[in-house]
Amino acid sequence: MTNNSYLDRLAALEQEEKARNSEKQAAIQDAKRRQEQAQAASMASQAKVNDLYARLEATENDTERKILFLDAMRRTAEDEGCPPPVLVGGSAVELYSMGGYASLDMDLTGDENFIARFARSLGLENDVMYPNVFFSKEKNLILDLRGKLDIDGAEERKRALNLGDNLTVVVISLEDIVVDRLVGYKWGGHHPSRHIAELLIRVNQGSIDTELLRQIAGNEDVSAELEEIMGCYPKLRQDGRPIDTGR
Repeated sequence: MTNNSYLDRLAALEQEEKARNSEKQAAIQDAKRRQEQAQAASMASQAKVNDLYARLEATENDTERKILFLDAMRRTAEDEGCPPPVLVGGSAVELYSMGGYASLDMDLTGDENFIARFARSLGLENDVMYPNVFFSKEKNLILDLRGKLDIDGAEERKRALNLGDNLTVVVISLEDIVVDRLVGYKWGGHHPSRHIAELLIRVNQGSIDTELLRQIAGNEDVSAELEEIMGCYPKLRQDGRPIDTGR
């Protein structure tokens, strides 16, 4: 091997070593940057939790406390790329009735692992005997995990309710809640459920979708019970479109 060939080879090896060192330094810097981003995200997340703690403790109204919790859970789910849990059951009635009905707990459907993790991050606990129920006596919050949302056209049958003050809660559709109460009345013999269904229709005359309502009622074989109530409210259009009642 000539001296020139040897020197050329040595120069090439030095360049390769520099390239490897450069790649190594870039990888170290990238790992450091990702670690700093993770720490910043963790600090921001903890700040949000601390802020929510303070707001929950400062709120005396039970409905407002639920809304704060549900809005924070929705935001966290969206930040993590997880579909927001959906409020169903009595607390959904509470929101749609505008205070005309109160529920002790929040029935939630969705990713149970996410809901459980979020609940625990705020100090809610569950019991071995009731693993799907999370509660906090200090915050006066009770969650009941109900699995996945089991309705046809689930995406179309839930609503994102804007409740003011930049608070939004994802809840099952009003029409589903009304029919659910009528099912409880007809097939379960629970007469208060009929009164709740009528309350929801009366309070939401300007926004309820009567076409969808009748469709769901027909699927659940409670059409007669629904029409009995709707006959008391002539302002509801018969063509299925909601009207503005000036409320």
